[in-house]
Amino acid sequence: MKKLFLISITIFISSLIMRLFDMAGSSFFTGLSWVLFLIYCALFLFSQENTTNDKLNVISWTLILTGVFFKLHHYPFIIIILLSGIGLQFIYCNISSIKNQFDDQSLVLFLRFICLIYFLFRLQYWPRAQFVFLLVAGLALVTYFKLKTVKPITNRTITTAILVSGVVIISFIRTHHIFYYLNTYYINNKYGNEFAYTALNKYSWFLYTAGKTNEALNANTSAYESISNIQKTGIKIDTAKYFNNLRLNRVNIQKHTWIDYDHEKNAFHSF
Repeated sequence: MKKLFLISITIFISSLIMRLFDMAGSSFFTGLSWVLFLIYCALFLFSQENTTNDKLNVISWTLILTGVFFKLHHYPFIIIILLSGIGLQFIYCNISSIKNQFDDQSLVLFLRFICLIYFLFRLQYWPRAQFVFLLVAGLALVTYFKLKTVKPITNRTITTAILVSGVVIISFIRTHHIFYYLNTYYINNKYGNEFAYTALNKYSWFLYTAGKTNEALNANTSAYESISNIQKTGIKIDTAKYFNNLRLNRVNIQKHTWIDYDHEKNAFHSF
């Protein structure tokens, strides 16, 4: 089973790298890794050797990775799946800590949980992620000084250290870069559909908040072209409303008066 787990994670990481370089087939390999991980989870859950608490941990990670998979492919119910997975991880942390009488490994578990909260904030583009980062940094320092003399190093500690490293790396990445990475397909191709419009319009907002006015105006123009392409396909939607929103957004970008991205007004779908 461990080999299957390692294979699925390796394929998943490889697919993310492929997506970073806009290589063909990244979606296929992401899907393949997800299917292999689901098979691993099923085998793990039906194994009598594993405890109920361990199974809870695997279920939580299954939901978290499923949420990430859904996020990459813009499927519905993303936030519900991610929150369910992180919620179960919180329950797992508490049960494990109580069982182990709040030993040093309990600190590792809660650090891992806070790392997941940070990733959730960045994936959903929520504000105030920097405060969660400070919490991760502080807890990581406490954990390091508590465990630096503990031998041997457990797998749990190693995976948590990897998550903390991921948090540090992502903390240097601006929101518009993350949004671009998750929506490359629609941003680079002005297809006549609502997904392209939503991606481009929201991308212009993130570029604007990053102080990249010219790039924000270019994204706004691309969103305008996407709505024009929808008109050409003959799909019956109120294009005038979206044209007006784009014109208003453009004026706000030029005058530096764009205060907030109104999701209900600007978007068809959640990105």
